[in-house]
Amino acid sequence: MTLRRSTAIRATMTMLLIALASVTTQAQGRGGGRHRGANDSQPNRQGDDQAKEWSDRFEEMASIKAVLKDVKVAKSAKDSIGRIEQTYKNRFHTYANAAKRTFDDAHAQSEPPNFGQLDTLFGDARKLQDQEYSDLRQLLADDQRATFDANVVRRRADDDKEAAARRERMQRSRSRAEGGSGYSLGRGSGIGGRALSPRAST
Repeated sequence: MTLRRSTAIRATMTMLLIALASVTTQAQGRGGGRHRGANDSQPNRQGDDQAKEWSDRFEEMASIKAVLKDVKVAKSAKDSIGRIEQTYKNRFHTYANAAKRTFDDAHAQSEPPNFGQLDTLFGDARKLQDQEYSDLRQLLADDQRATFDANVVRRRADDDKEAAARRERMQRSRSRAEGGSGYSLGRGSGIGGRALSPRAST
């Protein structure tokens, strides 16, 4: 093999290696871009999950299954109890919508939701739940009310634990947002300046 031919072969191989390296770099760049895009969408997914969690919680507050556990209900009261549950289910649905709107407003402003505002909404919903339980209790026989009252206490304890867990998850999410995940925090600005608590009809 002549020196000229050997030099030409080496030059050709060098060009092929450069071209291969260039293609690999471009492919990695495109892959990295997709990866960054996935990370950028993560706060949105978290916000959607939190909104659904809060909304579902308000919907579930109308349920009376837990507080009627081991409670004997007279046949004559069953229809009335069913009507009470349906009535309050419709009312709690307005709270679920208000919670969802809170998250939607925060997302539109590129801000994390104010969980203090959500706690206020939850407190107002609990007052509505008190009304529901009072209506139910009046339909129970005297010897069944102690069991009902104990069930209410247990459910309240469970609700408090869930509320604390939600608050903690939102605090962690807020801390990540302050670390630069894409939100711009507006402290003290509220959520869109709206009144969060829907009026419960009587």
